[in-house]
Amino acid sequence: LEHQTSMIAEIEQADGAGVAFSKDGWGAFESDSTNDNTKSGGITRVIQGGGVVEKGACSLTVIRNGVLTADRAATIQGRQEKMEGDSEEDALVVKEGDVYSAAALSVVLHTRNPFVPTFRSDVRIFLVKSSEEDGKSV
Repeated sequence: LEHQTSMIAEIEQADGAGVAFSKDGWGAFESDSTNDNTKSGGITRVIQGGGVVEKGACSLTVIRNGVLTADRAATIQGRQEKMEGDSEEDALVVKEGDVYSAAALSVVLHTRNPFVPTFRSDVRIFLVKSSEEDGKSV
């Protein structure tokens, strides 16, 4: 949330037209609720009609306490890289029913100048807490 807020402020200042991003929250980030750290949610911010930015968006999504499906668990398990020196005991087994959290911050900016390409950036993180006794995470 802090990163989205600071990015929004920087873009509004750089644009210079005095146009502000709108704010639309859902789930844990609804405007009439407090940020409940146990619920999922997101905030979409949109700017239109700026001096430099014709239209843009900055979206934050947070998933908390999700439960992995068999397909998603298999995909994650397949993407794990075995590090040199790791033993079989060090490997995390990801399986259906494991709990996960995820977050994504996406930015898209379309400028007024047709010669400046659209800017797009996405940052994502995915954390799985194994239901095994030792509770390892990946």
